[in-house]
Amino acid sequence: MRLSGLELVNGRIICIGLLTISGERIKEMRRPSTPSAALVTSSGHIFPLRKPMVSIGRTDRFNGIFPEVDLSAEDPMRYISRRHARLLRKGQQWVLVEQPGAKHGTYLNGRRLGSGVETPVRSGDSIRLARTKLTFRSRSNYS
Repeated sequence: MRLSGLELVNGRIICIGLLTISGERIKEMRRPSTPSAALVTSSGHIFPLRKPMVSIGRTDRFNGIFPEVDLSAEDPMRYISRRHARLLRKGQQWVLVEQPGAKHGTYLNGRRLGSGVETPVRSGDSIRLARTKLTFRSRSNYS
């Protein structure tokens, strides 16, 4: 069966040109996860949080660093570290963790976080990475 340039083989495999994807991966591709929260920049850019662990930083193509929340455009002076922080989902709660080596600090509601310390975040909380300001929003408060 052909579907818009896709080919279903044996009812389980899809071939896209030279790319082959298993049936489990197909389900994942068809059903994008609904984000439970988002980070919103001061310029209005929204980063939906779709995974239980989200890295925050700047892209570095040379070293293969591609954070889910890429703040390169928000930080032209490059104060944010490439691997600056992470947001982790623990049950219904999100926690913010500054990564070791983040040079210019991570702040939650004006209070500096210690490196590696898991700190709970709530909808409306202000997060600052170096000089870049973000707001954490739960699903009901960002769309």
